[in-house]
Amino acid sequence: EYLNGTIDNIALWSRAFTDDEMRYFYEQPLGIGNYANIRVDDGKRFTNPNSIDTDGDGLSDNEEFYYGMDGFLTDPTNIDTDGDSLSDFYEVMVSGTNPTTNDTDGDTITDDVDFFPFDSTEWVDTDGDGYGDNLDFFPFDKNESFDSDFDSLGDNYELLSNPQTNNTKPDTDDDGYCDGPVNVTIADIQVCIGNDIFPTIGSEWSDKDGDGVGDNSDACPDDNRDWKD
Repeated sequence: EYLNGTIDNIALWSRAFTDDEMRYFYEQPLGIGNYANIRVDDGKRFTNPNSIDTDGDGLSDNEEFYYGMDGFLTDPTNIDTDGDSLSDFYEVMVSGTNPTTNDTDGDTITDDVDFFPFDSTEWVDTDGDGYGDNLDFFPFDKNESFDSDFDSLGDNYELLSNPQTNNTKPDTDDDGYCDGPVNVTIADIQVCIGNDIFPTIGSEWSDKDGDGVGDNSDACPDDNRDWKD
């Protein structure tokens, strides 16, 4: 493919002849025109001797073929050896993914669309917070990722709340009512039921009339105009 000019009476093969092929040539008489075309196709393509980077991917043929940079023997005639839409150069020099396989972590999600190409348990991050959706307690909220006490209140929310609740304890004030809006059961034991309107006051958890005074101390729990009798 890369020869220039005209050369007579020469033939090149990329492999040794089989016994049958050698026998065939041996039996042919000498003379002009005694030439046989034999298809040689073992799946390998050849580099361009006039270019240090045949496929133009940014990795030299020497790096790709002879040494196998970073242990990967990539195809110097193919810009994207594994066909994952990421060039060999990008995978070797930038992302660090394996340029000879389209799924580095083996999670069946190809490297070009896998948000976490080295983690087989994660592949997408919907809210873009850096935590995969499988691990993220709040996959649609970029401000929250974890809920250490399983009360449906994110750790960040609890740590910044006023009054501050305990992000490692579902019932901060130990009154049997959860800080968050859900019931929490740990090891088959119900820890608390949700939710506590006053999560830091052990004597209060409900405010039916919404007047800001807990029902236990509100003389008129059903009348938001009064709380004293």
